[in-house]
Amino acid sequence: MPSGVFQASDLMTARFTEIKEALSQVDRLQSRRLDLLAGLVVCDLMTLQPTLSSSVRSHAERAREILEDSLTEPISLKELAGHLFVSREYLRQLFRREFGESMMNYLIRRRVEFATSLLESTSDSVKEIAAQAGFPNEYYFSRVFRRVKGMPPSAWRRQKR
Repeated sequence: MPSGVFQASDLMTARFTEIKEALSQVDRLQSRRLDLLAGLVVCDLMTLQPTLSSSVRSHAERAREILEDSLTEPISLKELAGHLFVSREYLRQLFRREFGESMMNYLIRRRVEFATSLLESTSDSVKEIAAQAGFPNEYYFSRVFRRVKGMPPSAWRRQKR
């Protein structure tokens, strides 16, 4: 199973702690106890298998929710993975597999969509909209907007009005 896919239950954590303690003082009697504990842990892991795919999906869904909540502020892949207690690489691959695009492309696309609604509904300057949509500056925003929409934000606004 991939690491970072599920969180151990309290029971599993207690069993692993017991195994660790027993390993530090192995004798013949404890050897049998270790066999029993290892068998119980395997049984516990087998009961998780049916929920594994839903756990993977919930990580991807949760990542998308966090990105949606972070449209107007910067967030790094490291921070996002930290929130979900998984590795960055695992999260990167999982997100692409579940949603068919990278997290960065998703975030940029959603920020441009948000900025587009601001361009339509407000008279704020392009600089103000760039800041509201989570872009570091208006020049980067204009470059990204042009790549996504095919024209600069000011031209897009004139065309829509």
